Amino acid sequence: MKKTRDAGQWTTAIQHYLASISFADAQVGRVLDALNESPHANNTIIVLWSDHGWHLGEKQHWHKRTLWEEGTRIPMIVAAPQVGDAGQVCKQPASTVDLFPTLIELCNLNTPDQTLDGLSLVPCLKNPNKRRAQAAITVDEFKHKSARDQKVVLDRRASRNLDLRKSSEERSDDYQGNAATSTSAALNNRPGTQCSRACEKA
Repeated sequence: MKKTRDAGQWTTAIQHYLASISFADAQVGRVLDALNESPHANNTIIVLWSDHGWHLGEKQHWHKRTLWEEGTRIPMIVAAPQVGDAGQVCKQPASTVDLFPTLIELCNLNTPDQTLDGLSLVPCLKNPNKRRAQAAITVDEFKHKSARDQKVVLDRRASRNLDLRKSSEERSDDYQGNAATSTSAALNNRPGTQCSRACEKA
């Protein structure tokens, strides 16, 4: 990031990043147009997501691989025939490991015998106001963990809590209230080998 800033290319770099997103968005539109014109439009589940977020200078970072919101928040869109309403938004945290159980339920497949890490998002697709049963966990490549629910972000790497009711931009991290209790328990009980990506605000 320092090289980009010192070279006076920060604004240009952001423009390039946004241009790549705009190009990808246009290609998604082409695929959806083709699907809508096909005989499979009413029998196809669409899932759009990314693998990670990206910092564009926030907290002096210009990359991924952080447990902050900018590094873990991703777009996640699920569209299934006759499930939910077009354009609805669910503000509950979610994780990419939720996609497997979600697709199993949407496709009416048998659930595997082993315990799955994720939760099906179908209840939230049917009712976007339904609360998630547990926090969404993110584990980075060094096994550092963060947990995310609607109210609190817990980051064990930085040993801090963030009250999202006071700050949605991670500018305040001194919250240690009761709202963190269940999220902290979920984080502490989670094996370090599990890996997921939180993606609230999709």
